[in-house]
Amino acid sequence: MKTGKKIVFVLLFLVGIIGCDTNVTEESPKLDSDRIELDKASKLIREYAFKETPNMNSNVKIPITEITTPEVFQRLGFKVFKCTPNADVRGLDTFIIKENQVFFLATGFGGEGLQSMCVADLDNNGKAELIFTYSSGSGLHRTELGICYNEQSSLKIVAIPVEYYRGDLFVRKENDQNVVVEIGKHLRELGKYNVLAKLGAVKAVNQNGKLSYMVEEDPNIPEEFKENIIRK
Repeated sequence: MKTGKKIVFVLLFLVGIIGCDTNVTEESPKLDSDRIELDKASKLIREYAFKETPNMNSNVKIPITEITTPEVFQRLGFKVFKCTPNADVRGLDTFIIKENQVFFLATGFGGEGLQSMCVADLDNNGKAELIFTYSSGSGLHRTELGICYNEQSSLKIVAIPVEYYRGDLFVRKENDQNVVVEIGKHLRELGKYNVLAKLGAVKAVNQNGKLSYMVEEDPNIPEEFKENIIRK
């Protein structure tokens, strides 16, 4: 009789494990089953470019490189690709591919394109965000900031209302709720940047249930850099 009770208990325990809610959030996204190899990504981005500009020369070359980090793929479930500087069109533009869909992330026209990115959870809600900076500008170089996060089967890409002129901005994660924004100079050939000053930190702001993002500026920004900050 005791043995029978033990068997029933074990069965009920196993059923409880199998039937429990795993509580999957966007921190455990659905990963692309084939991880989108470079050739496939190149084809998808090329199709996207021709859909936007149908009359382009069919022989244009749009070479790309993958810049996805392990943390981006594991926490956000998508991959990031950047067109190379020698592309005939879309040079240094950056794209995200999620479940075979292409999303335009950042322009590189007249600048360096995407320069830095990191994954964080600024509002501590269990859903990761991609915080990034990119530079562009024909005649007047400027760097902008943005945030990208999953929104069901799509993506939400939001601009952070600050720009920096005549220089570059870079993001650096200290922890999931603290992302520092630094002023510096991008050294493409060396694959790094020189830090010149701290601009501040990216913050999530919840006003009346509406979430937005801003840069909380450091009180000790040197005067020589302040004139280049454009607040939108």
